[in-house]
Amino acid sequence: MMQQYYGIKATRPDAVLFFRMGDFFEVFGDDALDVAPKLDLTLTSRERGDSARIAFCGVPHHRAEAYWNKLVATGHRVAIADQIEDPSTAKGLVKRAVVRVLSPGCTDATDALTPDEPNFLCGIYEVPGQNVWTVCAADITTGEVRLGQVATAGELAGVVSALSPKEILTRAFYEPELRELLQAFLQRQPVLFGPLAESILSDAQAAGSCLQHVFHVSTVAPDVAAGDGLVAAVLTHIQRQEISLACFRRVSPLRPPERFTLSQTTVRDLELLQSSRTGSREQSLFAHVNACVSPMGQRYLRDALLQPWCVPAPILEHHDGAADLVALGDGDLAQVRA
Repeated sequence: MMQQYYGIKATRPDAVLFFRMGDFFEVFGDDALDVAPKLDLTLTSRERGDSARIAFCGVPHHRAEAYWNKLVATGHRVAIADQIEDPSTAKGLVKRAVVRVLSPGCTDATDALTPDEPNFLCGIYEVPGQNVWTVCAADITTGEVRLGQVATAGELAGVVSALSPKEILTRAFYEPELRELLQAFLQRQPVLFGPLAESILSDAQAAGSCLQHVFHVSTVAPDVAAGDGLVAAVLTHIQRQEISLACFRRVSPLRPPERFTLSQTTVRDLELLQSSRTGSREQSLFAHVNACVSPMGQRYLRDALLQPWCVPAPILEHHDGAADLVALGDGDLAQVRA
């Protein structure tokens, strides 16, 4: 059984592995030493097949999801290895396999999400020799995919701050430099980093095949350097977490031409998302104007503050819509909400 555990763990070395054993999901070794105090679990040990013992802790299978979500919310990646055959009919050791992988940017569990923020997974690729960055943001909770390029480190920091990704994928060797560029954002919000799939980035045929499968076209970004490869690499990462790609239907611009993205300095000085003095979200402009009754509305309002309109037509359209709602009066408006 421990050989089976080690074999599965080797396929997901970057994740905390929850291993199904009867009515419990067990966590072993360094994973157990790491998560037991964070989840307030009793840490113990058991035989591992030789003269030594291995640390482990466990949770009941019917309550395991709450523990997974707690770890994901604190920036962990979690792999769930479940029994894939009926123990009552299995001959010998019950077969187990990873059936799901959860991470901050690859979860749709309500307990692990922040209602007024998107849940973007971002792929960031520095285009060699061009001094530009290609950025792809995908949200499995909404099916949204955005793609575009930025030309300066300041622009990159502003875009990432506006997207507020919970997880960032980049080429492994580039991660330290990217962390330095995004230092101010990372101080405000913890982010889980991971590697982009190099095999997809460097293989146009494989990228085209992925895009054809998801979007029914072989290219989604003919004018964005490395855009097709980056979108395919992000989608491939999501698929490897045992998540369906069926929610993704189209790719939108990273920065719509009718909007502009505020810089990190502006967002901080205007206290749009948090107080610059105390860091409190409750003292921000967003908190004061947020009267939205749904998570979708809250995310839309947040996006509107961070990426304001810069042309009059949509502004006037929103004004007209608000005027129409005010004209309805409280009684009719309640019916509209219902």
